[in-house]
Amino acid sequence: MAKKKKVRRVQYFPEMVVSKVLSNDFLRSLVYLVYTSKVPVGAGELARQLNQLLGRDYSPGYVSVYLKRLEKWGVVRPYKDPVSGHLLWWPADSRVAEMLKEEFSRYEVKKILQSVEEM
Repeated sequence: MAKKKKVRRVQYFPEMVVSKVLSNDFLRSLVYLVYTSKVPVGAGELARQLNQLLGRDYSPGYVSVYLKRLEKWGVVRPYKDPVSGHLLWWPADSRVAEMLKEEFSRYEVKKILQSVEEM
């Protein structure tokens, strides 16, 4: 008997996902770190960066749980390192990812304009 393929039953609306990510400091910082990284990054490295950025102690396991949730929402995608076998994370190619990248670029432009005005 052939095994049935699992189909995701829940549809995540991109606007709702973007709203949820941007309204939570932890999720926003986590996604920003993944998106600004030049190479796929692991949960341990993300936890260290979040500890410095937010000033709280986050374990790699805690970060990994949220990365899995973000994967389900179409924000990030996993990449298994062929050398070490570690699970690394990379931005996904989805509508949600494009919307988040646009929001982050708007935020960076706003930050640059504010710093220019202060001069």
